[in-house]
Amino acid sequence: MTVDSYLELFTTLYGWALAGVFRDILIDTGVVYAPFALILGETWLTSHKSSSYEGADAAWMVRVMEAELFTAFFVIALCFVPLFPISNVSLKHTPQADARNPSPTTATAKNPDSKGFAAAFPAPPASVDIPAWWYAIMGWSGAFNEAVRGGISGAHSNLSLVQELGQQLTIADPALRREIARFYNECFVPARTKFMDGKPSAAAAAAITSYGPSDPDWIGSHAFLDDPNLYAKTWAHSEVPGFALQLNGDDADMALNDVKPNWSRPNCKRWWTDSANGLKERMITQSTAGSELRSLIPSVPRLVGLSTVRQDDEIARYVRRATVPLVASEGVIEESGGGIGRTTAKSAQAVSAAIGVGLKRLETWFAAPTIKMFAQIVQPIILLAIYMFLPLILVIGRFSFQVMFLGALAIFTVKGWAAMWYIASWFYDHMLVAMYPTSLGLLDVVLQAPGIRDPDMTIVKETKQMAVNTVLVSMYIGFPLIWTAMLGWVGYRVAGSLDGVARGPINTGAEAGASGARTAGTAARGAAGAAGRGLARGLKK
Repeated sequence: MTVDSYLELFTTLYGWALAGVFRDILIDTGVVYAPFALILGETWLTSHKSSSYEGADAAWMVRVMEAELFTAFFVIALCFVPLFPISNVSLKHTPQADARNPSPTTATAKNPDSKGFAAAFPAPPASVDIPAWWYAIMGWSGAFNEAVRGGISGAHSNLSLVQELGQQLTIADPALRREIARFYNECFVPARTKFMDGKPSAAAAAAITSYGPSDPDWIGSHAFLDDPNLYAKTWAHSEVPGFALQLNGDDADMALNDVKPNWSRPNCKRWWTDSANGLKERMITQSTAGSELRSLIPSVPRLVGLSTVRQDDEIARYVRRATVPLVASEGVIEESGGGIGRTTAKSAQAVSAAIGVGLKRLETWFAAPTIKMFAQIVQPIILLAIYMFLPLILVIGRFSFQVMFLGALAIFTVKGWAAMWYIASWFYDHMLVAMYPTSLGLLDVVLQAPGIRDPDMTIVKETKQMAVNTVLVSMYIGFPLIWTAMLGWVGYRVAGSLDGVARGPINTGAEAGASGARTAGTAARGAAGAAGRGLARGLKK
């Protein structure tokens, strides 16, 4: 039998183990027999109070008791008596395959795939027995979810996975963080100042044409790298660990020194692009999730058209933004204006709109992963509660068809939430593509985190991303609510119909009893009249 999460492996076993405890309490205390006493007492009381059934009390009571008791024993056999075992080996969960994990390992409660649950639940029940009806409903619900996921398999573009990894981009190593800050102060600030003081060279202009007007506003600017007078002619102020001395190159001024430094003072182009120790490469490979994100992006269909250089630029750009303060000691703000030359002040209305949209986007950005995590944790816990209380609900419901069906509907509905969330994630991926049709724009927005200044993040882009995040939150909440409401509405109608089926023989018995009473009464009155008339004639004679 399959379940939909690692946590559900354990909540299923514990839920049914606790259901067994409740069932034993009900049996040992004799409460389980209370429904039968209620059936007998209610039937007798109804018969006694129904004067319309006079003369047919016994026949009516027998038919009612037959129907009620047969229903109760049938429900007990299917829903109360444990028959089918589920074990910590037979209960399985296989995560959905994606680009990061194309062949996921199937986990069981005994071997939960090192997700922390082994420590949290070190001794789950080895095996629990559950009634036949609930076993069938659980199996069918799991198969339904698998069929839904299989029906749209391959439709996911893994964009949500890229976004998840993008939110983890940061650098924990303080030495690398200091080096990034050094590069900003010793390379970017002098080069950008020189660039702004003069007319862009042909190489710089070509780079800006290729990489966009915001290219000169970040430390990995191709305009500065390609211009022979910018990064190539700007050097680190002091030695940079990892770069070997070049006494015939960057460190020629040290060639005649008796005491030489351990490391080179590379020019900024070498410092950024070196294949072994380049700062750009280390920002990607030493950042959290950077290498994984680099390998994942080419597998996303909508991002395949991006060159390796553009992919690495985007990753390095957002690592920089998420790691280092945007204002350096010199007071020059990186990526601060939406491109050089934009100096016109925005109107108060635009500023207000930017603030409002930005705050709402921040709210939805934080809400989306929180709601997703909360929902996926709460669902197995709700299932545990349903399994645990089923024996008690059956007794309180007097082992009726209605309770039997509503319990099955509750299990199917809650387990179906997993399929609804899968559909929501699929729809979210496609909404992102619809909002941002270009590969670069899509990657830019997927990696973008609120609170990080982006020169290309206009009000329109902010509004789009806010809308997409709001849609995701709405779908994660709305799809299960609609699903639950619709099934609940249909379920109560069907449960009422089943209850009507169960009460059919009762009504038939009532009608038969009433008919019999009427017939007997008519016959008795006819016999009394005939006897009276005969007696009167006899007296006359």
